[in-house]
Amino acid sequence: MVLFWHLPAPANEAGILQPLVERIHGVGWAGVDLFFVLSGFLVGGLLIKEQKERGAIDAKRFLIRRALKIWPGYFFFLFVVIGVKAWLAPDISFFESCWIFLPNFLHLQNYLGSQRAHTWSLAVEEHFYLLLPLFLIVAHRCRRARWGVPGAMIVLAVGCLVLRWLTWEIAPPFRWTMHAYPTHLRMDSLFAGVALAWFRQTHPARWEGIARHRVWLVLGAIVLVAPLSWMSVQSKWVVCVGFSQAWFAGALMVLGLSTSSAGTGRLGRLVAWMGTASYAIYLWHVDAGVVVIRKVAALWPAGNMPDELRWLALAAIMVGTSVLVGWLAMKAIEEPVLRWRERRYPRKNSSLSMTQPDSVGK
Repeated sequence: MVLFWHLPAPANEAGILQPLVERIHGVGWAGVDLFFVLSGFLVGGLLIKEQKERGAIDAKRFLIRRALKIWPGYFFFLFVVIGVKAWLAPDISFFESCWIFLPNFLHLQNYLGSQRAHTWSLAVEEHFYLLLPLFLIVAHRCRRARWGVPGAMIVLAVGCLVLRWLTWEIAPPFRWTMHAYPTHLRMDSLFAGVALAWFRQTHPARWEGIARHRVWLVLGAIVLVAPLSWMSVQSKWVVCVGFSQAWFAGALMVLGLSTSSAGTGRLGRLVAWMGTASYAIYLWHVDAGVVVIRKVAALWPAGNMPDELRWLALAAIMVGTSVLVGWLAMKAIEEPVLRWRERRYPRKNSSLSMTQPDSVGK
């Protein structure tokens, strides 16, 4: 969904596929909300299970493990981008380029902006990683702690919705860094995953009973998201209500597919592999896939083949390039660091690994 959201091949160049392409592209932004829910579900699940089994959370170890997962690939990406920028623009020094990307180094690019706008979601994730352990520790020590997670979910669901509406009313017109990227407007998506993880671990029988209705849950998610594909992401409805629709649809999708066997069959193994490489693919897809496809499109004028085939070919080139570069970055940077992390900062209890090895790289 994210790749097609950033795909620079216009829908009006897709021939008879144009209506379908417009719908897919129109709702591609919701892929980030799905990822937020999934991330909250996996990371929140690990912390909640640790707290339940040990009676406490080792926040320091959690943050170190998070940093060793996220930062090596992220900072390598930033320095490559900065180096290329300084090389292509000799009048800008390497240190001046670093200054331009200062919001990225401070994880404030979702508020201050960035020349790599797609990294906004990584800042939201970083803020989430800092706040979640603190919240769970405080909630665990308070009376009626068992209502901490569902209570916070209700507050965030309503609070973020109200804040998005107030922001729209107070600060028009639409700006990404004002209306769509800020952490305080999107934290409901991530905490929805945490609430799912809490429900799964505190009410396993009810979870299994609901999750059995997989088809209806997935259909419900599609019904929620489908209307958004006809709306502009910059419209009042999407900014205020659509983001809530998207995370609720993501929650239904995660709930419906949570009982699937991990990595079984060819498709399952492919999906599991894509999950492992997804972070690196997300980091590099703009500088790899989008840049390459623009060059190819410029050298490959329309009319040489049917519009439908040309559009599909350009889409395949972008996806293929993004996956290849992301995979290479994962093998070169992420995997060696993660192997060292498991030796130096192993999880204290291997039973905390949820359903897949290292929870899909989490």
